[in-house]
Amino acid sequence: MRTGSFLAAGTLTLTLLAGTPAFADEPTATAAGCSATVTGVPGQPVALTPASVTEPLTSALSGLDPLGVLTSAFRTVWATTAPIPVGTVPVGQAEIPGARIADAVVARLGELPVLAPVLTPLVSTVRGSLAALCGIVVRGQVPGAPPATAPAPPADPAPPAGTGGLAAGGTPVEGRQWTIAAVPGPASSGGAVFGTPIPGQLPGDGFPASAGSGVPQAGSGAPVVLDARRAAGSADPLAAPQRDALSWPVMAAILLLAAVAAQLVRRWGLRAGR
Repeated sequence: MRTGSFLAAGTLTLTLLAGTPAFADEPTATAAGCSATVTGVPGQPVALTPASVTEPLTSALSGLDPLGVLTSAFRTVWATTAPIPVGTVPVGQAEIPGARIADAVVARLGELPVLAPVLTPLVSTVRGSLAALCGIVVRGQVPGAPPATAPAPPADPAPPAGTGGLAAGGTPVEGRQWTIAAVPGPASSGGAVFGTPIPGQLPGDGFPASAGSGVPQAGSGAPVVLDARRAAGSADPLAAPQRDALSWPVMAAILLLAAVAAQLVRRWGLRAGR
């Protein structure tokens, strides 16, 4: 009696353990198309929706079913078919090739009795068509891992040193290629101011002078605007040199007059002698 109770309890325990799964089934990552991209957890199964390959299958079947009887029945049965397992999610990124997808679809077609009369010729056509059309990209992402950060955008290039730049010793003015430089004021000693201010540089910069020496100092006068485009390649025409007042026509006229005067004097002298 006691032995029978132990046997009954052991049988019930084994039945409960066998009927209870050790862990819940992982959800399936379903690909909506045979050339789609799927993201999931590494180790998660990947399945293909049958509707995504309906058109290639019916196109291959129509050549073997001129009356369309099998094609219509196949569409009805294929619409109720469960997703087709094609692989698992890897760690990182990988691709399920079209040949593997074609093998999985062909295996599912072999389970349909409606295709039994034309299964052999249909398999070769379907396998070649799906191997060329399909290819699923699978990306595995560990839960809780931070997403990959996008690369930082490149830094803005430095502006050219031409338009609107800050010249040494000058101040840029928006929209123009000139700078503001200081012009020295009148010298305290009353002497002349030597040198020409250079655009973009203060006069006297880098050449210190002692106070009271009579040399004008930078910043002592009001700033003026100098056009930097006139700094290089510009020149003012020089006055033509004065020609000699006694040019050769004048000299010829003087000599001619002298000769005539000499002849007149000679004749006058000869007449006076007679």
